[in-house]
Amino acid sequence: MKPEGYVAQANESMETQVAIVTPNYLPTMQIPMVKGRDFTLQDTKSSQRVVIVSEAFVNRYWPNQEGLGKQLNSDLTHEWFTVVGVARDTKVNSLNEKPTPFLYLPLYQVYQATMIINARVAGDPLAFGNTSTKPSMNSIPTWQCSM
Repeated sequence: MKPEGYVAQANESMETQVAIVTPNYLPTMQIPMVKGRDFTLQDTKSSQRVVIVSEAFVNRYWPNQEGLGKQLNSDLTHEWFTVVGVARDTKVNSLNEKPTPFLYLPLYQVYQATMIINARVAGDPLAFGNTSTKPSMNSIPTWQCSM
C-alpha cells in the first residue's frame, strides 16, 4: 500500500491490515465513523475506487492533515483509491494493542469469493443462525458464519 505523498523510510514496513467489507459493516461492528461516509451500493467495479481508513492510518501517513480526499495505491489491485471515510481505531488482534493503521475496502470493488458473514441480531443469535444460512448458501459459493 502506498499512501499519496508519503515517502517510506529505508526498510520501513508498509504492511497494513485490511478488511474487505460491504456497506453497513462498520455500524454492524459498532465502529464509529469519525469523518466522511460509509460504503454504499453505488461503490461498484464501475465507480470511482474508494477506501475507508482508520484514525491511526491518517495519523501515521498524513499527520496534521485531512485524510478525506487523499489517495492510496492498493497492493491488492494496483489501483488508486480515494479516502471517503475515516473510522475510529479498533482492537484487531488483542485488547491491549496500540492503535494500528487499518484499511476497509468495499467488496463490490475488490471482490473476494470467500467471505465471513457478520450479523447483529436482537435476541438469541443461535436461533437466527439457522435461518440466515438458507439464502446465503444459494448466493455465496464459500462462506463461514461467526457469532
